[in-house]
Amino acid sequence: MFTGIATPGPEHGTEVWAGGSGQDDDTARSVGVLLRWNGSAWQQAPKPLLLDDYRIKQLGAVPGGGLWAAGYGTRETDEHAKGQFLARVTG
Repeated sequence: MFTGIATPGPEHGTEVWAGGSGQDDDTARSVGVLLRWNGSAWQQAPKPLLLDDYRIKQLGAVPGGGLWAAGYGTRETDEHAKGQFLARVTG
């Protein structure tokens, strides 16, 4: 399910970002989804830094490229460190 969509503006052509959560077919766990349309195809974008299990709730485009992603997740280095995050993502 997509919960956020953003476009950085006409200077980036047809670039579009979409984020949310989905289900891992192997584990049946809810997982974060972050995709980028580059003008010809959707591509899986890198996950926000230091996050393992995450869900995107909102996206905001950054003039000049990239975006801010807000949501909640678990830190890779500490499975007990769960909470909200705000991360800059570049594509």
